[in-house]
Amino acid sequence: MKRGGLIGIRLKELGQYNTKRSIIQFILKQDFMPKDKTISILEPSSGEGNFIVELKNNGYRNLTSYEVDKRYSYTGSIIGDFLKADVDRKFDLIIGNPPFTSVKLSKSYYGNSETEFRTRFIEMLFLEKSLKLMGENGLIIFIFPNRLFLDKKFNNILRLIYQKEFYINRIVDLPLNIFTNTDSTSSVLIVISRKKSGVFVNGHSVPIKEFLEDSNYYLYKDKSKFIDKHGISLGDLIEKISPPCGKIMITAGRLEDIKKKDPGFLAIVRNGNSSVGRFSLYDPSEYKFNECFYFYKIKNGYTGKVISLLGSKLYKDYIQLISKRTGSKSIRSVDLLKLSVK
Repeated sequence: MKRGGLIGIRLKELGQYNTKRSIIQFILKQDFMPKDKTISILEPSSGEGNFIVELKNNGYRNLTSYEVDKRYSYTGSIIGDFLKADVDRKFDLIIGNPPFTSVKLSKSYYGNSETEFRTRFIEMLFLEKSLKLMGENGLIIFIFPNRLFLDKKFNNILRLIYQKEFYINRIVDLPLNIFTNTDSTSSVLIVISRKKSGVFVNGHSVPIKEFLEDSNYYLYKDKSKFIDKHGISLGDLIEKISPPCGKIMITAGRLEDIKKKDPGFLAIVRNGNSSVGRFSLYDPSEYKFNECFYFYKIKNGYTGKVISLLGSKLYKDYIQLISKRTGSKSIRSVDLLKLSVK
């Protein structure tokens, strides 16, 4: 096997994606960074040492760092597996870019030990251990793949964090090109402390209750664009009904096969990929659909209004907003029905 192939396999096993120093400089300039340069700092996965270099350049000196890869011994980090290391102290700041990978733990370097988070994702193991090492007035500042907030399977982990009285204070979207060896991962900066507060996502406040119920934080980023206090919601024009029981089966990819249309009934694709949010009028006595759809009856006199709304750029932008999740995209009926009608 060529050396490049071996390096690629190693990257996947270790989840190694080194952060550009320009991004680290951006992080260190943020107002949530501690101003006291004497605080104790932990970097649990230092890689080629960019965080350490920039912290030192900014006057921080009380630094402890771990790195599992012996190639980076020149950085001065403790060479060893942070997840297995016996760390017997607390830190004022834990900062860095924990490894992340889609490779299952059982097939990666990190093994498959049972954890409190019950997760197969490496970055979650780093977060779990870091929470235990954070001082009473400390902070965790981590770069994370945004699947933590877009994938519904992580909601239980988010709830567990809050149950243990740790609080996510900030979420900041980061550009795609923040890593030295890939530009394909969407990442966010998260700030966690023991200080109870609301969640601020790209400068927008998100109620904790709603944040834990639906981790799709994009719902709140641009939500104000779709709210009109003088308007009515789509839910005032249509009502949810049970799936139709016609003879012809329709899937998301076969909406164009519907020939006869009854303007009183609406089918909307609720999950899929490119099809999510598409809709069609149908005759419920003739067509039935698979589980990818929501079904509605349009209230009398509102057909024109509903069709005009659903075909508008406003609707399409809103559907994109509420369906931004990793994997198979999906929307929720409750989010759809809240769409304001201008």
